[in-house]
Amino acid sequence: WVYALMQEPLPHSPTPPLPHSRLKDAIAKAIHLAQHFVHPDGSYGGEYTSRNTYNFFPYGFELVGQWLPEALAINDRFLKGLATQKEACYADDHIIGHHTWNYLLAWRDFVGARPPLRPRTAERIWLPHARILIDRRDNTELYLALNKGGVFKLFEGDRLLHSDTQFSLQIKSGNKLKNAVGHLVGPYEIQVERDRILIQGNLGWAKQKQMTPLNLLILRAVMFTVGRFFPNLIRSLLQQVLITGKKPAPFRFVRQFQWQTDDHHAGQGYWQLTDELHAQSWQKVEAAGIGCDQTSIYVVMSRTFQSGQLQPWLDLTAQVKQLPDGEILRVERSLNGRDA
Repeated sequence: WVYALMQEPLPHSPTPPLPHSRLKDAIAKAIHLAQHFVHPDGSYGGEYTSRNTYNFFPYGFELVGQWLPEALAINDRFLKGLATQKEACYADDHIIGHHTWNYLLAWRDFVGARPPLRPRTAERIWLPHARILIDRRDNTELYLALNKGGVFKLFEGDRLLHSDTQFSLQIKSGNKLKNAVGHLVGPYEIQVERDRILIQGNLGWAKQKQMTPLNLLILRAVMFTVGRFFPNLIRSLLQQVLITGKKPAPFRFVRQFQWQTDDHHAGQGYWQLTDELHAQSWQKVEAAGIGCDQTSIYVVMSRTFQSGQLQPWLDLTAQVKQLPDGEILRVERSLNGRDA
């Protein structure tokens, strides 16, 4: 939109607008990055991203698609997901207007002449600063967040096989329960090889703070008085309390992905996942499991419904209750369509 605006002549200006090549290059780079995160089923983003959201705004891709055809392919893949209800339920968002106008404008400015979608090729995309890995091979696509303890989505063809948000424990603390989770952003130890990926580190304590009506009233009062003079400081403090940061819990995990070849199915490969959880004592663990959609930060749009969240919870409580102190909890899974 900004680029399109800059292409328009200024009022009463005798000269046409000049192209802004730096802005155009920056937009093109953003498009090339965004296209990697439209999944084979047409969904976009999810729990492996830093804010856990499925937000998608198509209008900008239609505008950019007028001069960069790759942008139209992003919308076309997403449209396939809309046809099968793979989008997030925006009715869960109380500020739905952000989505409404964007989709209406995308419809109004829809580009008629569109290139055909090209099939994706086998490749590995490694984003070192984000610590996100995308691995495409043998009809599978793995979206893996190494900065979030190995949270991942795995697709076979256009079907979601597994969505996984790492270990989650309920720990008894006095008269209350605390939640130790493996999906918080942190500086985990990682090893990335062609057929083996290893992530290890400590679980973290899930954030308990919520923006209740009382807390929202207090925030409004602060912003109406002194807060309006220090908006960036207030925003930074809120992010630290509600979203960012991690306090380590006394549980250490090791997650390993190993690529295997299945000789019984024409050499079709699959990922073998081994999870280990180490603890000096299991006595205070009330419940344990691995979920498909767990989020432990206060981001409104990370709590919208999406159909992938209907995958079953892997309940590990019974196994944990049988473990003596110091023993390792070990979970092995073959991540293929035959065992899913």
